[in-house]
Amino acid sequence: MMSIKTPQETSADFFALPSAIQWSNFADAIEQAKIVQSFSNSIIVTVSTVLLVIICASTAGYAIARYYQIKSLRMYQLLLLASMMLPFQTIIRYIVCFGTFHCLIHIQV
Repeated sequence: MMSIKTPQETSADFFALPSAIQWSNFADAIEQAKIVQSFSNSIIVTVSTVLLVIICASTAGYAIARYYQIKSLRMYQLLLLASMMLPFQTIIRYIVCFGTFHCLIHIQV
C-alpha cells in the first residue's frame, strides 16, 4: 500500500488507505533506479558470455572427439571430467593456501 500513496499520505497516517492511487511512483522508481539500463547491461553480458562459451566448448569438443585415439588426449579428457566432479571452491582453496602453515591447520581440522 505504501507504494501507491503520496509522500504526504505516507507520513500522515501509516495504516490509512490512499485517497488516490499514484501509479507514477512506479515510473519514478524505475527511472531513479535505472532498471532499464541495468536490464540491458545484463542482457548484453549474458548473450556475449553464452556465445563465447558455445564457441569455445564446441571447438574443444571437436578437437577432443576428432583426436580421441591419441593417448594424451584421452588422459586430458579424463582430467577434464574429473575436474568437473570437484567444486571450484575445494580446488582453489588448496591452490591459494599451498605451502603455508596456516593452510595445513585448516586441512587437518
